Amino acid sequence: MVTSHNMANLEDEIALQNRLLSNMKNSQKGYEEIMLDMETNMDVISNTLLHLRHQLIDSHHQINMADVIKNDIEKIERALNIRVDDVEIEVALNA
Repeated sequence: MVTSHNMANLEDEIALQNRLLSNMKNSQKGYEEIMLDMETNMDVISNTLLHLRHQLIDSHHQINMADVIKNDIEKIERALNIRVDDVEIEVALNA
């Protein structure tokens, strides 16, 4: 037989369970928002790293090309027994 005291206890227990369930739902929503923010941040970081990697590759390529050009200029200077700087000065003086 269910008494009014037992009924009150059951109602209190149900109310407590509903509050706990509501808190858990709110916690889950907060967790999902945090995870979504983290996922977005990771995408941004990943794209930034990829962009920086491409810039680094391009920079290395430019450095290598500059070294090749420098070596070619030095070979020409040795072959002609002149320095490019000297020619530039002479051209400037004749101008």
